[in-house]
Formats: sequence, structure tokens, C-alpha cells
Amino acid sequence: MPNPLDEKTHRRVIAEITEENTPYGNPAWHTNYMALCTHRDDDALRYIAEDCRKAVEAQPDSFKCSQYMDEQHYCHMELRYRNKNRERERLCAAVVERINSDMEAGRKGRIKKLVARVSIRDLKNYLGEK
Repeated sequence: MPNPLDEKTHRRVIAEITEENTPYGNPAWHTNYMALCTHRDDDALRYIAEDCRKAVEAQPDSFKCSQYMDEQHYCHMELRYRNKNRERERLCAAVVERINSDMEAGRKGRIKKLVARVSIRDLKNYLGEK
């Protein structure tokens, strides 16, 4: 997914990162950076996380070290969230497909909504996956 974040918002977030009033910018930086991560694609998040890891390893005493660790954490957090959603969508589709074999067409939408509320663990148990 390309970055749909508009240029003005992107500049604002970058400016907040580089402000000098705290060790790593504006106190709202964390919230804004997490929002920025939601607009980046998976490859960009992996690259940023790896780059931050290398920067921390290269200069662990740097005053920006905590910012880099936060950036790495937020990138990994967004990747885990996306992977969890992909897993849920895959499992829900498999359950709905299994149920659809003997259901009438009008009930499929309601069943799909109900299945979306079930936990991933229960969906895997139903499908016989571990």
C-alpha cells in the first residue's frame, strides 16, 4: 500500500521528530509516528525497523537511541497488527467457505459477520489447525 499521507502531514511529523525541546521532539511525536506507520507499506516498515536497529547497535550511547528504539518498536507493532488481521481474514474466509457449502445465499452475509467476532484460536480449532 503506497503512502497516502498528504505531504503537509508528513512534513509536520518529520518536523516534530527534529524539534529540540525534548530529547526526541514534541511529546505528541509518539502518536503521530504511530499514525505515520499505518500509512507505510510492509517493506518500508521492515526497512525502517532494521535501519533503527543498526543505528542503535552502532551508537548505543547516542541521545537519539531511545527514539530509534521507539521507531523500531512502532514499526514492529504495526507489522504484527497487520499479520494478525491477515490471519483473521484467512481463517474467517475458510470458515465461511466451509459453511457456505450447505447454506442458502441470503444467510452468508450474517454468518460472515458472526464469524468475524470469533477469536483466532477458536477459528483454528474449528478448522483443525494448530
